[in-house]
Amino acid sequence: MNRRGDFFLAGEFWMLLVRLFFLILVAFSIFAVVSFGVNKRFDIGDVEEEVIFNAIYMNSCINYEDVRIYPGVIDLKKFDKSLGECFKGKNFGVRVSLRYEEKEIENFVDKKFFEIENRFCSFKQYRCSDFTVPVIVKENDLFKYGRLKMEIVLKNA
Repeated sequence: MNRRGDFFLAGEFWMLLVRLFFLILVAFSIFAVVSFGVNKRFDIGDVEEEVIFNAIYMNSCINYEDVRIYPGVIDLKKFDKSLGECFKGKNFGVRVSLRYEEKEIENFVDKKFFEIENRFCSFKQYRCSDFTVPVIVKENDLFKYGRLKMEIVLKNA
């Protein structure tokens, strides 16, 4: 028998156990860090209202387009159509008001939701905001200055 070989094998066995222990410790640490990051809930806050505003403001449903879409140039023929056809939401309603030359035109995304839930804006379950931007209104091939106001009622999930 080779006694020197027995000592070498016994020494490697203990080193193998130490390495295995550290490998398991590192693997567990990585798993814990990744699962903590995945389970974290993000609060997007006021960003959701801005996303809804930009989705309506930059969309071809109300903007003038020939070869491309012109954001901020409202086509009156398109604006008179229902915005509910372009946008469907379960937990939000929007009133879009267009004012130009002493005229005011209103359109809605989910009018029923907006009119019912608008009363509850002061409660914590709802977030309400409004945005007003200057726009150009295209009416019968004439361009006029106007203001677009969006009032958004959003129910927190």
